[in-house]
Amino acid sequence: MKIATTFEKVEGDSQQVSVWTITQFNEPVSVFAAIPQPSIFPQGYNKQSDDLPANLKIDNGLLSLKRDRNKPHKIGSDASTLLWFGENVAVRMDSPRRDNVVYPDNNSNSEIYTNYDPKAYVELEFLSPLKTLQVGEKIDLTVKYTLIKTTSENIEEQARKILQL
Repeated sequence: MKIATTFEKVEGDSQQVSVWTITQFNEPVSVFAAIPQPSIFPQGYNKQSDDLPANLKIDNGLLSLKRDRNKPHKIGSDASTLLWFGENVAVRMDSPRRDNVVYPDNNSNSEIYTNYDPKAYVELEFLSPLKTLQVGEKIDLTVKYTLIKTTSENIEEQARKILQL
């Protein structure tokens, strides 16, 4: 499934904007991001909350984390592919990063947010480049969603296969 979001400036002064798509999922087994090698971020991500998730890990281009039940966390990245991994199914989300443009949130085109109890959910997010729109101009962002059957065995291996890492 592909979802395209378009903003069109219809009146008023010029404004710098970015399309920001947020997909909210129930608590995952884990969340993954395919981090480019090399990444524009020295650690492969940028910290957007007070604390980093305690279980954040990066190994050979695969970023993984789980939801913290006690604190919310948010990180940004330059990943073009995110993966929500559940008990029997995974959802792969793709939105290619564009070169030679500036993104919001410290140049992040993708973000992962995890909420704390009692609301057990995560958000996988994509952002378009920043663009100053004049009346009549548009900006868009397309996200492709792929539903994939999984098992509960060796989720990191399955994630690498799904993400083609």
